[in-house]
Parts: sequence; C-alpha cells; structure tokens
Amino acid sequence: MRKILVITLSNLGDVAATAPVLSALKEKFPEARLEVLVGPKAESVISDSPDLDRVIIYDKRTSWLEKIKLGLALRKEKFDIVIDLRNTAYPFIVGAKHRSKLIRWGEGRDVSMRKRHLGRLHFLGIKDFSKEKFRFVSESTKAKSLGLLNELSLESKKFIALAPGARDSKKQWSPENFGRLGKRIKEELNLPVLLLGAPDESEILKKVQAASGNVLTSLKRPISFHEVMGILSHSKLFCGNDSGLLQVAHEMGIPNVSVFGPTISVNSGHFDSYSRSVLSFTREPKDERGGLDQISIDRMYEACAGLLTGKKGKYENSLGVIHLPPKPRILISRIDRIGDVLLTTPSLRILKEIYPDSFLGVLVSPETASTLEGNPYIDKVYIYDKKGKEKSPLGTFRFAGELARDSFDAALHFHATNRVFWLSFLAKIPIRIGHKRKLWRLLTHSIEERKREGKKHESEYNLELLEVLGIRWLAKLPPLFFPLKESDKLSLIEKCPEIKKPYAVISPSASCISKRWPPERFRSVGEKLHEKYGSTLFVIGTKNEKPICDEVLRDIKAPAFDMAGKLSLGELGWLIKEAQILISNDSGPVHIASAVGTPVVSLFGRSDKGLSPIRWRPLGEKSVYIHKDYSEETLAYNEPCKRLLEIRPEEVLEEAEKLL
Repeated sequence: MRKILVITLSNLGDVAATAPVLSALKEKFPEARLEVLVGPKAESVISDSPDLDRVIIYDKRTSWLEKIKLGLALRKEKFDIVIDLRNTAYPFIVGAKHRSKLIRWGEGRDVSMRKRHLGRLHFLGIKDFSKEKFRFVSESTKAKSLGLLNELSLESKKFIALAPGARDSKKQWSPENFGRLGKRIKEELNLPVLLLGAPDESEILKKVQAASGNVLTSLKRPISFHEVMGILSHSKLFCGNDSGLLQVAHEMGIPNVSVFGPTISVNSGHFDSYSRSVLSFTREPKDERGGLDQISIDRMYEACAGLLTGKKGKYENSLGVIHLPPKPRILISRIDRIGDVLLTTPSLRILKEIYPDSFLGVLVSPETASTLEGNPYIDKVYIYDKKGKEKSPLGTFRFAGELARDSFDAALHFHATNRVFWLSFLAKIPIRIGHKRKLWRLLTHSIEERKREGKKHESEYNLELLEVLGIRWLAKLPPLFFPLKESDKLSLIEKCPEIKKPYAVISPSASCISKRWPPERFRSVGEKLHEKYGSTLFVIGTKNEKPICDEVLRDIKAPAFDMAGKLSLGELGWLIKEAQILISNDSGPVHIASAVGTPVVSLFGRSDKGLSPIRWRPLGEKSVYIHKDYSEETLAYNEPCKRLLEIRPEEVLEEAEKLL
C-alpha cells in the first residue's frame, strides 16, 4: 500500500475525533503516503501535523462541477486505499483498489464517534485503536508555544488550560461558572489557570476573568490555532465545554474534564482513565441547553481535582445515553428471590440520592415484598403475583394498566424476564432499560448481559444498568437494607418465648441440591457451638424445606428448635439480627445477615461462571465464605457439589470462631 486517502469531516471537533483512524493507518502501513481531504474550517486542526504527507481542502459548498473535478484529479493519483468518514461518492470516483463501504449498518447513535470511525477500518484488519497518539502539531510549533508560556511565567505541565467557548452558544456553560471554577482551582489546587479561546470569544473570556476576580492568566495577544494546540500539549489538564479543543486535548492524551448539555455525550464525550464528561442527570423536555445550567461548580471541581489528585468522589458521569426529567418516576423490577432483591437495594439508594425528588417504585414477587417495606429510598412497592392472579395473560394486561396509571418515565429491569419486559411495554413506559436476554427487543435501551461471566459481585453488576442513565458509582457500595420493625420483633418473641441468648442460626437449605451441604455436617457444627459457647440452635427454612431441617435436628445433642415455615420474613430478620452467628449455604438468609450486621459463615460449592462466591458472596463486614479447590468435576444439579463435600465441619467451626 503506497498511497492512502482519508476523507474526513468539516468541524474542528469532528476532525480531531478522527485522529485515531489516522494513527491506526499510520501504524498498519508505516511506509505509505497518508493524505487527508478536509473541510476548510477544520484545516487548521491537522495541517501542521508531521504525521500527514498532504492536506487537501474540500469545500462542500462548491458546485457539483468543482467537486467532480476534484474527484477526477484525485483519481489520477492512483490511491491504493480510500477511507471515507463522511459518506460521499468519492471512494468510487477516486477508484482505489480498497475502499470503505458507502452504506454501513449497525452504527447507532449510542456508539461513540471514535468507535464508529474505527469500524470503517475493519475491512483492512484493523480492529483496535493505535497505541501511538496522533501528532497534531510539529515540534517547531511546540517550541514556539513553550516560548509563549515562558512569557506568561508558566511552566510546561504545571498549569490548567481553561476553554469556556464553544461553536454553539447552547453548549456553553456560563462564563461566570467557569470564572469561579478557575479561581477555585487556582486557590485550592495551587495551580495557575490559563484562559484559551478564539479571537471571536474575547467577550466570553472577559466575563470569565471578571468572575474569577482577575486571578486567571490570559494571553497577551491573539495566537493561531496551531499555537493554541501547542499550548494544550504542554498543559497539565484541559477543562472546557463540548468543543473542538476538547477533542484535540483528548486525542493528545491530555487529562480533560468537559461539561455537556444538549449534545449526545455518548457520541462525543469521553470516559476513560484520563477523561471526565460531566452532564446533567435530569433535563426539562423543552430545555435546549440539555440541563447544562443545572451542573454545579462543585461537580466540575470534583472532576478536575479527581483527575489531578487521583481522589474519587461518590460518582462520576459515564457516557449516559439518556436523561430523565427533573422529577422522574422510575420503576425498578426484581421479581426473583430474597437475596437477589436485597442485593439490589444499594442501587435503589444510589438512584434516590441522585434523583432525590424522584418517585421510586419497585416491582417484586409476593414472597419478597416485605423485604422492601419501610425502605426509606422507596416510594411504593408493587406486588406482581405471576403464580396467582397475574398468572394469565389477562392478569398481566390488567396489572400493566395499573402501572400505566402511575405514569412512569422509565423502567429499569435488574432481572430479565419476559413478563417484566411485557409489563413495562404494555404500560407504555417510554424508557425501558434492561439486559439483552429473553424478549429484550421490547426494551428501548439494552446492555449486554455479563452476569453469567461471574467476574464481579451481583450488586456491582446491578450498577451497570445505572450507567445507561449516565451514573457511574465510584465510592464504596451502600450497605444492603433489610427492614427491622418492632412489631415483627414482638411477634417473634410471642412465637418463640424460648429464645434466649446466646444462640446461633443454621440455614441448611438452598435453591438447588448442588448448593446444599449435608444436614449431618450442619448438625455437627451446631453441637460444637453449643459445647464451646453454650449456643441454643435455631434451624430455619421454608415449609417445603422442613425435611432438610428435620435431618439437621435428628438426634442432635444440643438445645435446638425447628423454625421451618414458622416465621415471616420480618420475624426471620429479627431472629438473625439477634443471633451470635449464622451458618448457611449460599442462600437468601446470608444476605439478610449481611444487611442486619450479623456474623455469617457461608458455604459455597459450585465454581462455574456466575455461581461462584465472586458473584454471590456475603457482603457484611463480619462475614466469611468457604469455597474449596477441587479438580475436574461433573456439573450435576441433583446432588451436592463435590467442592461442597470437601468442606469439613472443623473448618466451618474454625471460621465461625474467628467471628465470635
């Protein structure tokens, strides 16, 4: 490949975002001549680059005759490859041996511009971004810009570049905010702040400087765009609007913080190790500025300080695809088991913190509804009985009508089922978010389902859905929540007057036989706890799990009580809350213990992806799990897992004693 032509875009930022394509081509074909066809407005972005052999000006406003003449002139140059990033007929006119496709499918608006551009190179075997950064300016321009900095008494990599301008006024955060932000950075981070802007942005720069109390550094004379880029290359951090300079800074590898309003941040924003895109979580439907005026100086400062110091706040914006209205009505669905619902409660709290004026409804099954009653972050619990009155299609349709009357703005499905997808669709909820499973085409926004990979905890996987709303949680996960009502405590005492401390709780069942440690081993651990600590034993389970509980209690040499099927969830919560310790298989009571602060030893057998302790371990501070190494094993679900059978009662007792 001797000659390559890239047909790029017209705006500064758009052309800057094509830099990864140019770098990738340079890396793939180092000996080839690389030429770029670019609009006149954006010529200055790349015309000084030492990585290009030629920059050709293309004005889309010229006549068709002039465009054809240019195409025929390029045809004579016999290019080997033509990459078109703007959907023109030039690849056919130029007649290169290899050319990008005119029509490309699957380039949705929820894919970043950089990734879409890279997709144009797949036919050449280029699938990843180049490790080398594109060089926007020559070494001589960098040296000249360094001289300008010396005139301002600024040192390379020891100042912040602040650019408050943007081509569209709707995309401009207020100059007063930029001024106060710049002053705060200078005073609290002890770094000089240099104002950058085009000559026609002089009035904006004056307002920024005035709002800062004239403490920011300003250029002494207008400079070329090449020199501005040269100055950027020496900066420690760039802060500005969604603009061409932002894209240049990002492609240079300069740490950058940007503020987003009306534009789609997932297209042109950045969230990587050196970038932060800050956007409003809410917006009025008719707000042309996209909630830009709601973004606080505190959030922008936190993003800047975080990049400079490495400290993280509670959350930062990811590249959210959508925004909710200022007082959103959000429906959360989670109609599976107790543990699953409890592991969703941290996400409920996060949503309520970020949308404090929201109405948050949660859709659950009858078996788990009481786990959410009294949760301060929930406004209403909706009970969907798929085995009872909502079992039939008519029942589901009627329930959807009830949801429709509550006028939800968005639904987040933390567990993918056909029923909940149908419910939100039939209820005409305009934003429906979930995983690409089951009838996922009923959703408006979907993400890949990676839970089965089992690479992180279920509670962390839940956070991935929030990223569609632009929320990336960085702080420690909020604790699980389980309601403890005094009425449940009193009814527990009434049912079990024999409860006396100290006592331990044993939970010998689980949703699958493969997850059940043998009952006689639970019995052995219980007897040892009584022998060493005087513990009374309470064996818990559902009514259907009574035979397993009976096996634990058979001939047990300790005071023990059968609680199978006798307690409500609220009463069970208090029983676990007041216990010395819970010994349990991988099941719901483990997560209740984590929520109420009771020590727990959880026993895990299966290690297949998505079922291991990586995803389902207890999260309490006083919790441990035991998971044995074991060589090749058959994955059978109708008998205890071999890894589980490797766990000896002595090991469980040893771990329990560490917590007691």
